[in-house]
Amino acid sequence: AALDMGLPAERTRVLEDVPPLVAVPAALPAVPASFAGRPRPWVLFPGSFSADEPVQELLAAARLLGTGVVVMTGRLTNAAKHGHDLSQVPANVVTPGFLSLADFEALLMHCDVVLALTKFDGIQLSVCNEALGFGKPMVVSDTPLLRELFSAAAVMADSGDPSALAQAVLDADGRKDELSALADHLSASRRRAWVANQFLPAQDVLNQAERR
Repeated sequence: AALDMGLPAERTRVLEDVPPLVAVPAALPAVPASFAGRPRPWVLFPGSFSADEPVQELLAAARLLGTGVVVMTGRLTNAAKHGHDLSQVPANVVTPGFLSLADFEALLMHCDVVLALTKFDGIQLSVCNEALGFGKPMVVSDTPLLRELFSAAAVMADSGDPSALAQAVLDADGRKDELSALADHLSASRRRAWVANQFLPAQDVLNQAERR
């Protein structure tokens, strides 16, 4: 896309998000209030209520699930701004708003499944790498880019289809151990590839420019 806009190839590099190195504590933090006392699966959708997010489809999927809990993070003031109707949120959906890092990471540590959803191709969702860093099973929107990057460790789903989303959550929850192991493997391989194929070449270009 950048090249199509006219950026020169010799001066253009792509640096993707990289999975974080996470040291999960031996004693996990307390179960967040959004999950506490609720039936599983505990599902986390780290969002921002942006225009690209399939919010209505996810609410419909939560209704189809009928159990468990779906936590949708993000500033609620963004919802109306981007046309998301939160007036009829199902009973198994929690919207805690924007969270501190500690509260957000507690949700990541305790959740069963992470949702990484967008309506548009060409968007590399940062939550995919966050989930990989925490070794979490994922349900990811089945766009060409996200399939290329993350399908090795995720259940891919049509995020415009609530029934497909609901089934994908159940599938991911049923494959938790397998998907967690795949997430750990993909996290390590993505970090290695990022250093070798993205960071070091970009650093080399910058060093050459500095020398000139």
